[in-house]
Amino acid sequence: MLGSIWRDLAADRERRRRKQRQAEAQFHRALRAEEERTGRATAITDRTERAEQARRDRAEREARAARLDTELQVELAGLTELLRAAATEPARTMAVFRRTVAVDEPPRIEDVVGPPQPQWSQFCPDQPAGLFGRRRHERALVDARAQFEQALADHDRQRQEAFAEEFREYKVRVLRRTEEHQARWDILAEEVASGDSDAVGDVAGEILRASSALQGLLDGGRGTFEMASRELVLEIDLPDTDVVPAERGWKYVHARKAVEPVKRPPAEAASLYANLVAQLTLAVLDACFRAIGPEVVDALSVNGHVRTTDPATGRPDHPCLDRKSVV
Repeated sequence: MLGSIWRDLAADRERRRRKQRQAEAQFHRALRAEEERTGRATAITDRTERAEQARRDRAEREARAARLDTELQVELAGLTELLRAAATEPARTMAVFRRTVAVDEPPRIEDVVGPPQPQWSQFCPDQPAGLFGRRRHERALVDARAQFEQALADHDRQRQEAFAEEFREYKVRVLRRTEEHQARWDILAEEVASGDSDAVGDVAGEILRASSALQGLLDGGRGTFEMASRELVLEIDLPDTDVVPAERGWKYVHARKAVEPVKRPPAEAASLYANLVAQLTLAVLDACFRAIGPEVVDALSVNGHVRTTDPATGRPDHPCLDRKSVV
């Protein structure tokens, strides 16, 4: 009897151990399955994030290439459309120069430096003590507010007076500068009319410097006027060949994940430079012919020079470009 009981207890313990082992095995299988699912989800998320980052990087590089290409085309249009831009500018005659006076911006009242603005803390009475102190404080507050408002009004009046004085001084400066400017151009006009060589050359220089289309392209120049032949000869300093962009465009190269330039062929760069020199020459002739009347000048010629380095000697050079040298 006792042996049967012990056998039943042992069998029951074995059944419980077996169930526990089965439950542990099932738990570990579920845990491994969950880890595998999590790993697959993480891998998918990582691949998605990498793909999205790659898409953003490509879009950013493509946008950069498009931006650089647009800027390049705008720069190139400024070179190829130079003559058109110069021809549409108004003629800058001596009368126009006489009327055009460079003056400073007028003063603004907010820029007037005056005494510091009064602050309420300078007038506010101290805090009261006791009942009677509070009553005195209320009366003191009324007086302090009146004094503060009067101080603000006085401060505003002083700023207005200071501004009015600065504006009067400004008008005096403008009037004096205008008179000096007009007197200079009156003298220059008389000298040009008399055929003064230096005066005619100075006016030609002013004409070229005033042209917005030519800004940044002419590095300098000189004018020589021959009274006997009534010919004005302009010696202008042209930009070097590097003024033509070396790039024809910009593109995104996916294989190298880089924004790279499309190189311009040397023959095309030389053609663009020759075209620019021709446009500059015609623009200079047009601007001077329209501004200086035929009563002064019968003929006008332009000699274009380039400040560069002689490749044979490595020394600075300043050759005059002829048709053969720019084609």
